[in-house]
Amino acid sequence: MIPKNAIEIPELNEAYKLASMNAWTEEELEIYEYWQIRDAGDRYKIQEEFEKGIEKGIERVALEMIRDGESNDKIRKYTRLTDDEITKLRAKK
Repeated sequence: MIPKNAIEIPELNEAYKLASMNAWTEEELEIYEYWQIRDAGDRYKIQEEFEKGIEKGIERVALEMIRDGESNDKIRKYTRLTDDEITKLRAKK
């Protein structure tokens, strides 16, 4: 059992959690590891989708700026896109 004050301190909370794992069966450890790996994979997918969303948003802003007749310098300043990327977007519009 974890003392209440240990819950408030992340390092102690983690230490109690690790100590309790020493009493786990091999099957319990395997299940725990499976879910740790699966959780890491889910976090990776979420991060990947988040980054794709950011890229799409930047592209939409750049396209809007192109439609408004903004210069590459200004688009580059606000979107951090390269001249090659902006040129490709200009061909897309």
